[in-house]
Amino acid sequence: MLSTTIFMKYPVTWIVFDWDGVISDSFDQAYASNMRILDLFDKKTMTLEVYRREAKPSMVGFMRDQGITASDDSLIAMHQAIYKQLVNEGIFPTVYPGAREALQKVHDMGKPMIVLSAHHSDNLLEEAMGYEVDGMFEDMIGSCRDKEHGLKQLCRSNGHNPTTGIYVGDTIGDIQAARGAGMLSAAVCNGYQDRNTLMHENPTLPLLDSVTELPNWIR
Repeated sequence: MLSTTIFMKYPVTWIVFDWDGVISDSFDQAYASNMRILDLFDKKTMTLEVYRREAKPSMVGFMRDQGITASDDSLIAMHQAIYKQLVNEGIFPTVYPGAREALQKVHDMGKPMIVLSAHHSDNLLEEAMGYEVDGMFEDMIGSCRDKEHGLKQLCRSNGHNPTTGIYVGDTIGDIQAARGAGMLSAAVCNGYQDRNTLMHENPTLPLLDSVTELPNWIR
């Protein structure tokens, strides 16, 4: 007997996406960058397996856990410089399989799409152009340090109704930011935090294996 999955479609009029862990697979590059920063501060580095357990959605938060007290701005500047070094060495983020096609499906529904991410603004635009998705978004906002505030600003500046908007992220912080802004939330499980962690934060939509499943759940 064939089984049929029945999707409850959520009424959504506009969509905001996080970038890293949702559209862009940056985990290996983030690992390499963070290990170099630890080395610069004479802190003990860790294997990729240990990093997967210890990693925080925020690079600065991860560094604080490792006992690094440099200012946020100096850490972000250091991370950006190392990012450019890694790209020159051939270590760079890639678009998740199927993400471009999923974005195109949502775009074809006529729903405005925006990116709101902590990822550096310059890198965000360069990567979006490389992935050939930049033309799908009405706005791309990077270097965001407070996502709840950023989402509220988007609601005010664009005149969008928060209750029919959704923020698609990959961490409990993303779910919390959406809730704080009065928006719906969705979380993908192939990013920086695992399914069990995300499940306890109760996003609006059922947990998604990846962003490729999003078009099945919205109308």
